[in-house]
Amino acid sequence: MNNEKASQRSSPVAEPREQLNTLLSYVEERAEDVLRQYGHLHPALYAVSPERLCLHVARSLEDSEKDAFANDVRLICGAHGATVAALVTEAWVVFAKPGDDLDLQPRPAQSPQRREYVSFIGEALGGAFENRLLPIRRDRHGRFSGLGRSQTLPPRPVVGRFSNLLPQTTPTEADRALARVMLQGRGIVIDKESPKG
Repeated sequence: MNNEKASQRSSPVAEPREQLNTLLSYVEERAEDVLRQYGHLHPALYAVSPERLCLHVARSLEDSEKDAFANDVRLICGAHGATVAALVTEAWVVFAKPGDDLDLQPRPAQSPQRREYVSFIGEALGGAFENRLLPIRRDRHGRFSGLGRSQTLPPRPVVGRFSNLLPQTTPTEADRALARVMLQGRGIVIDKESPKG
């Protein structure tokens, strides 16, 4: 291989990071389009595999459904051999004041200090992570008027029910087939999309 071709290739670490940033930029555009059209956003998973981009949108995300949705997300990523994934949800967020500990009572959704955000959780094989929060701006009538500037959080995995979106090891064809059967049993439909150029 000559040096010119070698220099044009991304490093193994940079490639997943670039793929993740490309996916998150695409998902941000889509989220803003949906909010502008409907005023709210259903939780959605975008999972990129070597074959396609898959989209899974949850009908709703009540407290009792959050764990099931998280499990569905992992099954979808496994069934499709996803290498990059992004999860987008609306979230109520409360920030601690400088120098104070964060008080989670009442819960953020009931707190008078709450703020409305879109949360993006991104993950790529090889240990690349990107988490972003974008404030949702509304006019005095409560209509969506745009997204604010992105707050990029530290590039590390999230903790909790939406951690480890991607399989920790490459799934075998048998693993993928089993995941597809489990998804069919749950009645999950996955739409195919092509990312914007």
